[in-house]
Amino acid sequence: MKPIRLPIHTAIRTHLPPHSLRFRIFLLLMLLIFFFSTLVAYNNFSAFSLLRKNVYRNTEDTLILYQEHLDNTLERTETWLYTLALNNTTLFTLKNTPYNTTTWFGALHQLQTDFRNAMNIYTTNGFFCYLPSSDQLVTTSNQKDTLPFRKAVLDSIAQEDSDLFSWMLFQTGDSYYLLRILYIDNAYVGAWVSLDTLLDSLTGKEDHSRLVFSDANGRLYRSGQPIQTITPPRQQKESPYAHEWIDGEKIFAVSRKPDSGDFYLTLLVPYADIASASTSLYTALLIVAFSFLIIWGLLFHMLNRWILKPVADLIAGIGHLRAGDLDTRIIEGGQLDEFQNMTTAFNDMVSEIKDLKIDVYERKLQGQKLEAQFLKQQITPHFLINCLNTAYQLTETDHPELARKMLRDLSRHLRYTLSSGQTVTLDEELEVVRNYIELSGIRYPGCLTLFLNCPDGLLQASTIPLLILNFIENTIKYEIVMGRLLEIHIEICQYQKEDRRRLGIRIWDSGSGFSEKVLSELQNIENYLALEDYHIGITNVVLRARHAFDDPVFTFSNRPDAGAQIDIDLPFVPFRKMVPHLNA
Repeated sequence: MKPIRLPIHTAIRTHLPPHSLRFRIFLLLMLLIFFFSTLVAYNNFSAFSLLRKNVYRNTEDTLILYQEHLDNTLERTETWLYTLALNNTTLFTLKNTPYNTTTWFGALHQLQTDFRNAMNIYTTNGFFCYLPSSDQLVTTSNQKDTLPFRKAVLDSIAQEDSDLFSWMLFQTGDSYYLLRILYIDNAYVGAWVSLDTLLDSLTGKEDHSRLVFSDANGRLYRSGQPIQTITPPRQQKESPYAHEWIDGEKIFAVSRKPDSGDFYLTLLVPYADIASASTSLYTALLIVAFSFLIIWGLLFHMLNRWILKPVADLIAGIGHLRAGDLDTRIIEGGQLDEFQNMTTAFNDMVSEIKDLKIDVYERKLQGQKLEAQFLKQQITPHFLINCLNTAYQLTETDHPELARKMLRDLSRHLRYTLSSGQTVTLDEELEVVRNYIELSGIRYPGCLTLFLNCPDGLLQASTIPLLILNFIENTIKYEIVMGRLLEIHIEICQYQKEDRRRLGIRIWDSGSGFSEKVLSELQNIENYLALEDYHIGITNVVLRARHAFDDPVFTFSNRPDAGAQIDIDLPFVPFRKMVPHLNA
């Protein structure tokens, strides 16, 4: 059918009250202009403050990364020194060998070799070892003049109040260094590293003039630079944006104390960076405000064309649909993608409403077909004829009581199988299974044994008729042999799966099990269900279970050292009259 143009939107617009969608869109745009102008004015006062906070926060984050990297670098060196002091056999030899012996000098040479190798791995400028027993200081450095460092080491060791638990800061000439001394097992070991070397490891070979070391009083340690001070680190939190003048440039400082020693890492952030960023922000805001005023008129016109008109068409189409006109369609094309999708969805919905009648009819046919299969399964002609023949033979052989019992059990079986209920209790299903076993036991005396394990709390669970009985019939049909005992086991339990109670039913026997061909077909259950008139009993049970429950699961296998095994997994539903579940 050709789509119908719905001109009703014109009539609808003429009958809308003044405060219509059109008016409210216009009012909304005016409010947006007022709000945006206010926002621009407010932003002039708050943008710079916010920008400073962001810069300060980003600077703190960057400084944390530098501090963690610095701590890791120094900690790696400390760890190696501990390992050297505790596990190095060369150092042990030096401490326990007489001075100036060949063995002593050999150990000394090896220790210096170890120091040189470590300098290629760890961020240091030198290593040392001082042995109080022989008053010998062994140093290895990549610097030509080690005398100042030797003096700093000996002075630190000689001072009784020297801090041997962290990296110490000391100055040599116009350069600054960190010194670490460890006293372990009557020996001093340690290392020193220049602040410039550490900064190079943090920032690379780039200019790191903004990243410096400082002390608790705000004094900056910069090699070759005049002494300058900034706001002490503890006061920086109280006034985080206090400006400083460093080398003639206005800056603010952010400091953080590493875990490695009594000093601080400090980042110097020029105010010029914030000013340049804020200038760009103000310019961008002015451009946006001016552009907003220009496009306001065009926007209102476009909203009227792109939104109001399609909405009116949709309203008109809904009105036709409410009136029962299932042939109505909204013309497609020339719309925004969203409204195009809505128009397509509307037209598809109208078509689906019409098709739904056909779908409902087909579902009824499918249900009738399923019911026909169910009725076909309910009557088992061979079983009925065999039972009647057996009863007749019992009367002929002067066993009337046994014949009457068989006919009574057969009557109960037929009453149950011919019932029309969609669901029954598990107790009813198990009762008819027991009855069926008794019937079959009359036909095959001494050949059948039933082992049933089901907790009493599960007997009122919902199941479908013939769910278990169908598989018991198949077992007896294919496995029973006169003169040989056939064991049938039924095990029922409940368990939790994804916060839902589930009912597990396991049926197995002592027969020969499924053949490889049949088992292969049953394990591919979807293909098996597509077969027609083949093992209609199993197909019927699976389809009826899907009809009654959301997600039944059937698993077929051969039990080790036994026969066939069927595992059935159903939702645990207390018995009630169930409405059949239709899968989409």
